[in-house]
Amino acid sequence: MSSKNIIPSLDSILGGPVQVSSKSWENHQIIKQSDVNLFCWTRDYDQSISSYIYEAVINNVSEINVKVETASIEDILITASNQWNSIISTSNTSGNDFWNDILFLTTDFLKLTEKPGCNLHLGIVDDETCTQFHIDQFDYKLFCTYYGSGIEWLPEKAVNREGLGKSNELIIKDSSEIQKMETFEVGILKGDKSQHTPATKGIVYRSPSIESNNMKRLVFRLD
Repeated sequence: MSSKNIIPSLDSILGGPVQVSSKSWENHQIIKQSDVNLFCWTRDYDQSISSYIYEAVINNVSEINVKVETASIEDILITASNQWNSIISTSNTSGNDFWNDILFLTTDFLKLTEKPGCNLHLGIVDDETCTQFHIDQFDYKLFCTYYGSGIEWLPEKAVNREGLGKSNELIIKDSSEIQKMETFEVGILKGDKSQHTPATKGIVYRSPSIESNNMKRLVFRLD
């Protein structure tokens, strides 16, 4: 693993959980380390699929929620892509690049978790769901926002964990420390599930507020 591409948060200095960003997807296995609760792949936006994503959003494509297993991923995504492509006029090349990205991330996520399957969610978000900072009771979760604002998260020094489940005002120690993932970046989040060591605290995160500017988001999630 090339350390020069890995940027840990300052929480590591303070002894709290570490958030790591990297320009290389090859470093994503670092999320398995006991002191890491977020890995962010800071990849650049892929312009080759932008037109397909835009048409998906303006055509309000149907949401995809399905359980996938390693052996069934390709067949499920072919069915999903055919459904979307029936109302999207953009070239097949742009669409193929998009669905190949979904396939790549899903395949690697299953390898990472070493589980036979996971839940795949892909769809448009146009409401204020999950805008309160929280921790999920999961092992690992993958997020990629293909359109709109990415998820927001808090470094440990900015979190009052005693406020969780109450209000953002009680949870956030310093609003200037709120971090966000950019469009097309990929995050692997660690939750508070029991198989992690007690020293690992799940990442505190939320969906961004979009109601004020009428913004839609196209979100891909694996859990």
